[in-house]
Formats: sequence, C-alpha cells, structure tokens
Amino acid sequence: MDPQKTKYRPRFVVAALGSAGDVYPFLEIAAYIKDLGYDVSLISFGNIEEISKSRGLDFVEFGEFDKIESVFGRASSANIFRSSRMIWSEVYLNNIRTICNHVDQIDDELDVVIICTNGTSMIADLSKSCRNNVTVVSAFVSPHAIISNVEQTIFCNFIINSSLLSFFRITFRSILSILRGELLVRSTYNKERLSLGLESISRFGMYSQECPDISVTLFPEWFSPAKADWPHPLISGDFVASADTAPRELGPEISEFLASGSAPILFTAGSGNFKCEAFFETALAASARLGARAIFVHRNRDELPADLPVSVIWQDFLPDGAFTTLLHRVSMIVHHGGVGTSAAAMRAGIPQVFTPYTSEQLDNALRFQAHSAGVCIPARKLDVGNLCVALESSQAPGSVCGARAGEFASVSDDRSGAPKVVDLIFERLGITTVLTA
Repeated sequence: MDPQKTKYRPRFVVAALGSAGDVYPFLEIAAYIKDLGYDVSLISFGNIEEISKSRGLDFVEFGEFDKIESVFGRASSANIFRSSRMIWSEVYLNNIRTICNHVDQIDDELDVVIICTNGTSMIADLSKSCRNNVTVVSAFVSPHAIISNVEQTIFCNFIINSSLLSFFRITFRSILSILRGELLVRSTYNKERLSLGLESISRFGMYSQECPDISVTLFPEWFSPAKADWPHPLISGDFVASADTAPRELGPEISEFLASGSAPILFTAGSGNFKCEAFFETALAASARLGARAIFVHRNRDELPADLPVSVIWQDFLPDGAFTTLLHRVSMIVHHGGVGTSAAAMRAGIPQVFTPYTSEQLDNALRFQAHSAGVCIPARKLDVGNLCVALESSQAPGSVCGARAGEFASVSDDRSGAPKVVDLIFERLGITTVLTA
C-alpha cells in the first residue's frame, strides 16, 4: 500500500473473546490498523486492557473479568456439554449487547468494520440492528472452527472421518449441538434479535458462520486448504504472530538456570487450561527418567508438584518477546497444541510434542503432525512411558521431527502475519491506500 490519503475512512472495531491464543492475533491486527492511521477499538476481556492501551487502542471491556474467569474455571471442571451452556449463559448472554452498544455510539456518518473471532460473529451481527453501514469480518484462528462436511472433523475428541456419508456426519453434528445447548443458545439469542427488530434464525451454529460479510483464515493455505463448503467470500490468511517478537532479556532466575546446564525441555499447558496437575506431574516424572532439565510455564504455581528438583524451574507466563527468546534457548517444547504456540515453536526450529486437551487442539496437533512438525499424544492418553518415547524420538539424531523443525525455521521469520491479513481485508473492502497521520 502507498501511504496516501483516501476518502474511505471506516471506523474499525476488533472484537476478540477467548484464551490468549484466540485474542492476541486480533490485538496485533488491531494495532497494525491503528498504526496505519485508522481509529480502532478493541473489545475483549479485561485481562488484556493494559497491553491494549499500551498499543494505543481504545479498549472496551466485555463483561467483568473476575466473574468471567470464575466461570471459565468452573466450566473447566464440568463436562463439555454443561460447560458450553454455562459459558454461553454466564459470559456471552450476560454481555451480548456490548459490541452493539459500542457501535451505536460511533458517529452515524462513519462506516463501521467489525473484525471478530468467528465465535463472536453472531454477537457482532446484532450491531446491524442500529445502523446499515456495518460490515462484519469473521476470522477463524484454526480450521476446526469452520463447520465442514467434506473433511475430517473432531467432536469431543472423537475423529469423524471424511469418508463417512454426509448424512451421518450432519446427524451426529446435530445431536452433539443439541447436547451442547444449541436449543438454549438459539432461543435466548433469538429473543435478543427480536427485541432489536431483527428476524429470528433457525440454526445458530451455521448462522455464526453464514452471517459475516467476509471471512478470513488466520492460518496459511498449506496448513489447511480451503474446502468447497467453507464460508464465502473467504480470504486465505496466515498465522498472526505477535509483533513483540524481538528477543528480550529473560529474568535473572531463568537466565541463571539456562546458563547452568544443557538446554532444557519447555513444558506449558496453555492459558485456557485450568486443571493441569496431571500434565505437570507426568512432565516431572518423564524429565527425571530421562535425566533432562525442564522449565514449567504456567500461571498457577499451585497446579504444579509442590517440590521441584533443582533440574526443574517454574515460570509464570512470559511476554511474547521473552517467550520467543526462551524458545530459542530450549531443546524442544511440550504443549497443548494451540496454533499460536505451535507456530512460534516452528519459527524457533525446535521439535514439538503436542498434548491436546480439546477437540480444536487435537485437530491442530494432528495437522502439524501430518506435516512432521511434531508428535501428538492426546492429554487423556498421556503417561510417563509414551511421553518419554516421544521426547527421545523427537530429539534423536536424524529424527524427521527435528529435521522438519529446522526446515520450517529456515523458511519463516518472526515478522507478524498481521500486515498480510490486514492488506487482504483492506483489498476486499476496497481500501487500496492507507491514511497518513
């Protein structure tokens, strides 16, 4: 884009709800649009308010974070069907007009472009009740989030092969949707739509995919090529890394630990996983059996074994720049299979072992494993024996996983994918030039 003025100056609203891996790509997209000279608001949970404002963004909190965190904590202990209903009722429904109310406050003369997580698109769609100059762009962080009947799908960690007849796949999906609260969600959502003068909808799951004006993937074509039944129009994007990937100095404690011996193994269970005691107990036992040093990264020290040997150190979550530095200092990483962590490890050129908890994480892990970028052991099957085998085979001389990690690192860099994604969105919107300050 040439840095010239343009008459088309929409107001951007970026709405991102979810765990760190879901939210941070949208923070980068919002910050990049802001740097181009546009006014941007970011709507998200309160735990990212500080970093959002540090990037110059207008921040709007979605709900009260302490209450929302409590809901997610309770949901993590419930079965997947009850947890889905709980999160909808206590998080989304209680704050369903947050985006709509914010958009309603924007000057009526300005066109509004909402860029949101795919699960937030139906909430963003409510904004069309108060004005007719709203465009909703839905972004998919992972392929699993896209409803499709022509490729392998994972429901509740069950793999539904693409060879199954479409009828049986659709039927199975419908049954699971009902169990996860589709009827409750649809009825309460329709009450909201009707109160705003909008028509009711018949299929909530599909509507969240059909209602956006534009859809975009936040993963590259090689990771998952677009399918015939994916949303249209669809933009094929890229992994969006944090722009804060410049190497940072680590704290004195971890720096001293890294300097005191061989490169350790990094273990992390992701910000969205609350019950991780078994993961870290297994990690500790496997590290001891292999005589390996280890770094445990997790926000809650209480979920780790009480007594850690001198060969193992705990760290709270690190800023992206520090995490990038750490990835270049460890021998490999064992993690939950989030797209962001996986892509960052690929750029660092280290082997990975995926221990996914959720269906989305399992889907990600299997896709990376198919590209020989790591080894997948679902969390429910993880034990000391199979983890040790995976760790040893991944680091063995001549291992395919290790070689493939090096290949990925040689063709990638730490540059954020936000510029590419934003350029593609702007092109679709007809914004061919950027604003000057």
